[in-house]
Amino acid sequence: MKSFCLVLVSVLVFLTVSPSAAGAVISEKLLNQAGLSTVWQSAIALNAGENVQRIDILGDYLYILTDTNYLFCLDRNTGKLSFAVTIALPRMPVSAPSFYKNTAYIVAANKLIAFDIQHGIEIFRVLLHTPVSGAAAANGSYIYLPGMDKRLHVMNPNGEHEIFKATADNVSGVTSVLATDAFVIFATDG
Repeated sequence: MKSFCLVLVSVLVFLTVSPSAAGAVISEKLLNQAGLSTVWQSAIALNAGENVQRIDILGDYLYILTDTNYLFCLDRNTGKLSFAVTIALPRMPVSAPSFYKNTAYIVAANKLIAFDIQHGIEIFRVLLHTPVSGAAAANGSYIYLPGMDKRLHVMNPNGEHEIFKATADNVSGVTSVLATDAFVIFATDG
């Protein structure tokens, strides 16, 4: 647990300072007093005035989103960059990532985007016909998207076709979804 926390602290620190000044931010003496040690440190390239908006930790990866919608994906155990990409135009909404096997799914600017995390490549980017209200979820059979139309939209695994829609019995809005190969759960606002 201590290593995990230090990794996150290191990422936060090294995202906000230049690499030349980074060594002075966390002293080894203070880390030793707390019983912590540096696992890895990695500097990512931010443009002048660009800031980290959000860090999501999912499985073995850190997803670092900037305020210009540039997304970095780092292996949380090694600090190695898996991929970095402009996910959407600045100020467009970007969901938290979801993950199934070696694929990360992100909804950005009303597009469903899938990345092969091991190879660091984009698999597909498809325009969605209905705005979504939360992050996607996936399993071996389908991709699930909570729609702003109060429905759960279910797509084929490559995101090309909507297979069916589902609603809650009381027609309340679907706000989030969780999927495994054994079950799918969705939450509603009513």
